[in-house]
Amino acid sequence: CGRVGVAAFGTDVPLVGFDMGGTSTDVCRCVDGEVEMTNVAEVAGALLQFPQVEVHTVAAGGGSVLEWRDGLFTVGPHSAGAFPGPMCYGRGGPLTVTDANVMLGRLHPHMLPSLFGKDGASPIDPAPARA
Repeated sequence: CGRVGVAAFGTDVPLVGFDMGGTSTDVCRCVDGEVEMTNVAEVAGALLQFPQVEVHTVAAGGGSVLEWRDGLFTVGPHSAGAFPGPMCYGRGGPLTVTDANVMLGRLHPHMLPSLFGKDGASPIDPAPARA
């Protein structure tokens, strides 16, 4: 949610900054052209008291492993990592949040470069996760 990005959209458009990594997702908000700020945060048990972007973190990223337990999917805490990566990478990885997004149609093979598969030059493949 950088100020340059906010300025590009104008001051009356609310925006959400979204950064999904391998094991966590960070979110911030921009309202009326201003990034929401806070003066207090705790990081690794240390209290930080200075102006900073208010970021909310969820412990679930694209590489977080999905498991079926007692009729429900559970997420994490394990990660598929970059290699082998999610099942859709075609390198023998486990089912992940990324695979769920592919199966739900939220992430399409054409949205990503063809860097996957055993040859490192294939698009993501939704078929293994659907099996």
